[in-house]
Amino acid sequence: MIYKSQRFMLALFFLLCFAQYGFCQSLRVTGISKDNNIFDITFNNALLVRGARLFTMHGQTNVLFHERQDLARNRRQFFITNRNFRNYLVSALENDTTEAEVSAESVSFRIIKFNRVNFQHTRALASVVFNNSLEVECRVMESSRGLWISWPASPQDGTWERSFAITDENLRAKVEAALLIKYKNERNILN
Repeated sequence: MIYKSQRFMLALFFLLCFAQYGFCQSLRVTGISKDNNIFDITFNNALLVRGARLFTMHGQTNVLFHERQDLARNRRQFFITNRNFRNYLVSALENDTTEAEVSAESVSFRIIKFNRVNFQHTRALASVVFNNSLEVECRVMESSRGLWISWPASPQDGTWERSFAITDENLRAKVEAALLIKYKNERNILN
């Protein structure tokens, strides 16, 4: 005989399993631009990642995203969180295959890391995961303009070139609003 608490735990277990593998669709490659083996990749017609490269180590091909130089060391700002997604992405880049019929509404996100800091204009460090597939680090910044979100970028010829952009306006507004709300809520808790 299964008791209510056991049924609840069983239902929760299956829900978590399906949420990770069944309900949440992985990101899909909808655009690829290649220049000297450096890729600019568009996911779900909503996310743009610049400066990705393929590399092979120990017989396995993988994707290397742009890294930021930070205090004399390279710092990763992108992480693939799903092995199946990594394999799909490598195959798409090797074969130059894209999918056209994917909408920006199919992109989900969640904030998995959020650390308040107070260093120059940086107020918080955060990580956002898109469709349980791609983790992107960002920062909550404050300047005379107010609070804003800084996505990965690198200095190029005196200006900052974005390594990541949310090209869909609605999705960008949702993600950045969620980050700013989280920052304001944590600031209110600490004050």
